[in-house]
Amino acid sequence: MEEHIKNPEPLISTIGKMFEIAGNNEITEILANAIVKISQTDYDNYDGGTYLYTIYLSVPIEIFSKHAKNQKEFEEKILEKAQTITRPFPNDHFVCVMIIPQVKNDDKWKIGKIPYSLDNLLADLISQRDQMIFVSTGGPSIKDVNQDYVERFERIERKAHEFGIEIKFPFKTLWDWYGRWRSGDLPTYQSRREFLSRLFNPFFEIVKNRIQGVLSKPLEPTGWAKVDRGIEKACFQLERAKDAEDFQSVGLLCREILISLAENVFKAEIHMHNEVDVEKISKTDSKRMLEAFITCSLKGSENENSRKFIRAAIDLANCLVHKRTAIFQEALMCLEATKSIVGFISIVSGRFKQK
Repeated sequence: MEEHIKNPEPLISTIGKMFEIAGNNEITEILANAIVKISQTDYDNYDGGTYLYTIYLSVPIEIFSKHAKNQKEFEEKILEKAQTITRPFPNDHFVCVMIIPQVKNDDKWKIGKIPYSLDNLLADLISQRDQMIFVSTGGPSIKDVNQDYVERFERIERKAHEFGIEIKFPFKTLWDWYGRWRSGDLPTYQSRREFLSRLFNPFFEIVKNRIQGVLSKPLEPTGWAKVDRGIEKACFQLERAKDAEDFQSVGLLCREILISLAENVFKAEIHMHNEVDVEKISKTDSKRMLEAFITCSLKGSENENSRKFIRAAIDLANCLVHKRTAIFQEALMCLEATKSIVGFISIVSGRFKQK
């Protein structure tokens, strides 16, 4: 059996010839175009030890798609022939044949297709995890699939950043992963699967939450109609944002929320010291109006930290509103800062009472 594992081509050629003689051109086509790998995938210590092997047949995607509906049937037929040839080896058994598509990078098919989405990011993450499981549990050789892994790795990090999600892998290549699982503390297939589950599950959760809109939620209604509608609209927009323009529009909505908030609480005759100051404030200068409200409403040294907090939140929101290279995290921070300001001002103004 060792000879077949090192050089599987004679075995596959023989099986292919058997199907050709039988007139089964479909399986013959698969075998003739396959990249073959045989790996030990299990062991049974019964009767002196029995070694169990899987045959992997990696075929071009066109051929794989052509015969996909008969995949299971063809795998069983190929396995039957393989078992016939290896009958002289009582302690070595083929137990599985897997026909899989060859993985090759081809960006041409993407032209005119749907843009890369969060669903695509989740699918890439799943494929990356499965690839790592596959090579570390008796699957294909790393040299045959490492290029695909590296390209997907780079795409995941690049696209995740565009969505404002930070995803950092400790293994930039499958060789890095090989070094990790061979270090000694991941001796079994199960231990490697569990390790990868712990590694990937947090990433899955982040992306799934983005897809499901588990993000920033509206506050309890303040009673200021334009403010409440603005927050609800900004939350809705953020859940569906995909690019810099979408994220920037969240900032613009936050700007309108702060203007509406300032219009509701700022009273020049109460919150300004003289008429000259009043004339200098634009009707859209929410920062100065809110600061005037805070200064007047939260007097005294005992309120100094509260004044610092709300001013810092106002500065942060205004800074992010005008940032033209916005990403998801910045849009979310802007919305959270805006909500914090609204909630804080609502409390100061007496909108919320103890029940």
